Amino acid sequence: MKLVPLSLTIITVTILGSIFLIYTPGKTSESHQTIPEKTQLINEYLLYHSLLSDSYQDKGDQVLYEALENNILMSNQVVKELDFLLSEYQKTDALEGAVDAMHIAYEEVVPLLRDIQTRFDPKDQNLLRLKEDYKQIMTQYIDGLIMLLHSFENGETENYREGLSLTMKSKAELSNLAEVFK
Repeated sequence: MKLVPLSLTIITVTILGSIFLIYTPGKTSESHQTIPEKTQLINEYLLYHSLLSDSYQDKGDQVLYEALENNILMSNQVVKELDFLLSEYQKTDALEGAVDAMHIAYEEVVPLLRDIQTRFDPKDQNLLRLKEDYKQIMTQYIDGLIMLLHSFENGETENYREGLSLTMKSKAELSNLAEVFK
């Protein structure tokens, strides 16, 4: 009878510990990238940085740029807040609180993504690429959160691993993208 609560505690500590390690700021999947992949990423972010100085002749492009900047920074803030909450919940072994925080993060980032998805494509091709990259990063992040949540609810370790991988990768990409706008 005493083994059940002990095993539940061990499982909870393991799950929260791994979430904390994955969501710890500074821990990214960049170490798994090759030099050409890193160079390509740097070039893409430099290209996006050049968008900052562009004055758009098309009013729709200017509005989209401002919405993208706002949504990228807000999405990054949600991810950072989730990191903080998960680290706090890890200290208290509060799995339910961690799951609730992940649900809240999901509910906050989905409208940000939908906002960008529903906007018209810009005339500026670099801005279009930024829009598509943001959509891809956030879709991947949301898919990862969904997998993590399902894995907690159903005890599916395969979904857990894949969800962690997706959220780690997209978190690193979003952080790099947000740095361009700071």
